[in-house]
Amino acid sequence: METLKKIVCSCIILFMLIWANTHTYAQCVLNLSGITYTVSQKNIDCFGSNTGQVDVEIIGTTFSNNYTYILYGGLSPLGTTIITTSKTCSFTDLVAANYILLISIPGEVLCSQPILLTTPLEISLSGYIAAPKCSGGNDGNINLNVTGGTPPYTYSWSNLATSQNLNGIGAGTYSVKVSDANNCEKTASFTLGAPNNFALTGSSTNPTCNGGNSGSINLLVSGATPPYNFHWDDDASITSSNRTGLKAGTYTVHITDANNCSKDTTFNLTEPTPLSVTAVLNNINCNGGADGSVDLSVSGGTGPYTFSWTDNGSTSQNRTSLIPGTYNVKIIDNNNCELDTFFTLTQPTPLALTAVVTNSTCGMPNGSIDITTVTGGTAPYSYSWVSGPSTQNRTGLTAGTYTLEITDANGCIIDSSFTISSPVAMSLTATVINASCGLDNGIININTVSGGTAPYSFEWGDGITTQNRTGLATGNYSLKIKDVNDCEIDTSFNITNPAAYSVVAIITNTSCTVNNGSITLNVSGGQPPFFSNGMIW
Repeated sequence: METLKKIVCSCIILFMLIWANTHTYAQCVLNLSGITYTVSQKNIDCFGSNTGQVDVEIIGTTFSNNYTYILYGGLSPLGTTIITTSKTCSFTDLVAANYILLISIPGEVLCSQPILLTTPLEISLSGYIAAPKCSGGNDGNINLNVTGGTPPYTYSWSNLATSQNLNGIGAGTYSVKVSDANNCEKTASFTLGAPNNFALTGSSTNPTCNGGNSGSINLLVSGATPPYNFHWDDDASITSSNRTGLKAGTYTVHITDANNCSKDTTFNLTEPTPLSVTAVLNNINCNGGADGSVDLSVSGGTGPYTFSWTDNGSTSQNRTSLIPGTYNVKIIDNNNCELDTFFTLTQPTPLALTAVVTNSTCGMPNGSIDITTVTGGTAPYSYSWVSGPSTQNRTGLTAGTYTLEITDANGCIIDSSFTISSPVAMSLTATVINASCGLDNGIININTVSGGTAPYSFEWGDGITTQNRTGLATGNYSLKIKDVNDCEIDTSFNITNPAAYSVVAIITNTSCTVNNGSITLNVSGGQPPFFSNGMIW
């Protein structure tokens, strides 16, 4: 009889396992021999885990021997057996499956209804990815879709975000751990790519001449998302990537692609330093000379340099043997940049002098030459008198011609001659009329005074200062005549008064009736000539 019960129970168990594979039960109570028991279950928390549990409790028996609990199903096809004296028993670490519980006591085998331990669906993560539009941008998104598990869910992203979705993120890989209500977890990673960054290649050409506009920019753009737009800071009307006719300066272009991604780049155009020339000018040393020169030193631009002088077509850098004037030169560098400039060579004004010449007077060595000013040339000056000293001025000169050579600091010379004159010696002519007949009627007339320098002054020995004298008695009269230079001539005049005259007549008579008689008068004394009846004796 016992064997039959076991066979019957085994068949029932087999049937129930097959039937339970297609049906679900949460709990059952089966009483085959008047024994009551309860079975409770705890389903699996997380997909694929072994957190299921089946608990059994025997009610209403006083049996005190061992109980044998056998759980069939799951990962133990031969069943899991627990032998204990306790009326309660727990089977843990169970996976999701259909189970049958057998309780064996002496003389009895109790079979439970099928026990189905369930598990949530596996958590599944998927996402819609929107990559940033621009390289380096942060407008990317990840919209996360979660299924399975047991809501609600919590989220932990690698960038520390806790939201379901990520917005405003840049390119990169983002991992997320999703936990459900049972702390079941699922991780996933999402990679956001980005368009290639702008790739810029370009070249620039600097202006060849200072201040020129021959510069250019050639810009090639790739990467990002074509087509491209160009906006130049210095001229908003220019929309091309290339530029020509540029001066030196900084040029910045803003490039945008189809996604409005932008890239700025700057070109710095430089220019040669300005052509510059310095000159050492050697002006003409002497007025009318041709010893000027221009020595040039050129900097800036791009050497080597060429030179073109307009006055004679010379191509030399420096010039010599130049006369006074303005000289224009065109300097051209290796880039055909030009600099026109001119230089003016001057000459000293002609050497000139002013002098005060003081003639000698009275035939004395008291003449002088005073060089009052020297102009022109280049000071200081030196002086050299022909056959004379090297002083500027001369004194103690007698009448004659004196030649002076003046030399300036540049060796320029001016020769000047000065004539010292001396008035001729003073002389006079005079008419003296002696007194007559014993009277004071003598006369001295100074007819002319020559020589010296008029006007003249007269000083007679007796104090009289008139030029002529009358009413003079017999005597000696001295006269000093002075000219304006106090040159003087001394002379004297003697006034006489003849004695009374007498006449002796010698008479010769005629003879022989011939008219040969004569009378001869002999006069003595007085002052011839004598007059008698209109005749002069």
